[in-house]
Amino acid sequence: MTNVHIASPYGWVIFFAVCAYLGTVVYLSGYLERAHHPTWLKLGSPSFANFTISNALRLFGFVFLSGQYRS
Repeated sequence: MTNVHIASPYGWVIFFAVCAYLGTVVYLSGYLERAHHPTWLKLGSPSFANFTISNALRLFGFVFLSGQYRS
């Protein structure tokens, strides 16, 4: 009897990593909108539906380079 696989284990790992990344982006964007509304507007109002490269770079710079974001 042979085993039937829907996807390789590596495929599932990549799938769940992408889902975790997207979930983190959605959560962070929602948090910024609620807790730091003026900053959220400066970043270009990033959301899952409006997530362009420029918004992604602004969000990256805010989180990792500016030192303003503290958890």
